[in-house]
Amino acid sequence: MLLFGIFLAVLFWMLLFCLKIVNFWAGMSLATFLLAALAVLDRRRRLRLDFKASSLFWASAIILALYLIFWVGNWLVATFLGQLAPQIGDIYGLKHQGRDLFIALGLLFVIGPGEEIFWRGYLQESLMERWGPATGYFLATALYTLVHLWSGNFMLVLAAGVAGAAWGLVYWRFRNLWPGIISHAVWDVLAFVILPYWR
Repeated sequence: MLLFGIFLAVLFWMLLFCLKIVNFWAGMSLATFLLAALAVLDRRRRLRLDFKASSLFWASAIILALYLIFWVGNWLVATFLGQLAPQIGDIYGLKHQGRDLFIALGLLFVIGPGEEIFWRGYLQESLMERWGPATGYFLATALYTLVHLWSGNFMLVLAAGVAGAAWGLVYWRFRNLWPGIISHAVWDVLAFVILPYWR
């Protein structure tokens, strides 16, 4: 089932970024929903969802850290690597495929949580159980980064690698999905809709 899930993720990201046969936001919402459903339905894997008050603290810390890291990264690109700046603009160009409210709701309730459930709670957990924590973490982060190669956008691949590494590290540390789910969902909305890095 795990290999089937990886195959589906690669296929979905290819369809979204290469073939572009559906609205990106509708397609991403459907893809992450299906991947999360696969993770939930695989009875061999128990998702680690243990909500604690500390989950909110750590989620807030991750949101702040990621926002600052990406703000600095955006400034560095604009200042020293101007030739890559249009790639950031291309990422934000996806906003033209939906209204801000629709995008925010999708990110908050489907895409952010769905990605954490599949990529960290299911894929990373499975790889950590099989290959050990460190190897599982690095493999899951690499797979999450590599599926974004379909976009042909170096900055998006880099962003996925940085954010994926952060969320994967948090999952490794706490073995609990809540800090990642909350921070992923809220940071996505903050960085893409409320306080975007690119206007």
